Amino acid sequence: MKNRGFTLTELMITVAIIGILASIAIPIYRGYVTKARRSDAMTALQTVALYEEKCFTEKGSYNSIEYLIDNFGLIDPDNDNVYEPSDYYDISVLQQDATTYIIRAVPKGSQSGDITLAINSDTRLGRLDGGNFVEDRALWRR
Repeated sequence: MKNRGFTLTELMITVAIIGILASIAIPIYRGYVTKARRSDAMTALQTVALYEEKCFTEKGSYNSIEYLIDNFGLIDPDNDNVYEPSDYYDISVLQQDATTYIIRAVPKGSQSGDITLAINSDTRLGRLDGGNFVEDRALWRR
């Protein structure tokens, strides 16, 4: 009677191949997840920027997110006067004066090691580096 099955060597080779494939695939997958979450944050920043421009056109000044929610129809699904389109970024407006702003997306949760994305009132796209706006259009194309 012939015993059929896998030898220990065959099993070890299979485990090694799976390990090598996983070591390649997992970082690539994480990169795609990070990019998808950044994409959500970028969309949220551009949405708030559009509402800021609408507010500036009608009122002559930029305002807070709370003001945009209360007066201009920016959607707030949970009615807490905080714009939260993503579980991975906090969106806020840094008001410098009535005619300039920087909107930022601060990473949180499992995204917390990522960079802070930003858009300013000159419609320049970039990131915040130590609180300073740095234009970085290439970041937004990735």
